[in-house]
Amino acid sequence: MQEALQKEVALYEKRTPKSPEAHRRAQKRIPLGVASNYRAYDPYPIFVAEGHGSKIVDMDGNEYLDHNLCFGALMAGHGHPAVVKAIQWALQNGTTFGMPHAMEAQLAEEICARYLVEMDPQHHGTWRREVGQ
Repeated sequence: MQEALQKEVALYEKRTPKSPEAHRRAQKRIPLGVASNYRAYDPYPIFVAEGHGSKIVDMDGNEYLDHNLCFGALMAGHGHPAVVKAIQWALQNGTTFGMPHAMEAQLAEEICARYLVEMDPQHHGTWRREVGQ
């Protein structure tokens, strides 16, 4: 078993020579060299260079199927055209404001519709969930 593991680690290290250097650099400023502890593993984590659709590419050009997709935050995949279009619109028109704006109500309506949540107009700031309706 140990011999098989050593072969796999050697293959991993041969395929990903740029990741250890990226990891060493990151360790100088980031605890464990990664943004969250689940990404830290031996001998070093693979450092990703880019992603397209359901695939990611590491710094050495190796392509992988991205089973993680950022724990669902990227359910449309990397660089989906509809998401890119929405982000470009937001970048040109404003991404966040310290004042009320129409997008707040749009988002609240979408959340309420998807999760069957209604705000009680008699009690500002309280929410109730309608189940089975």
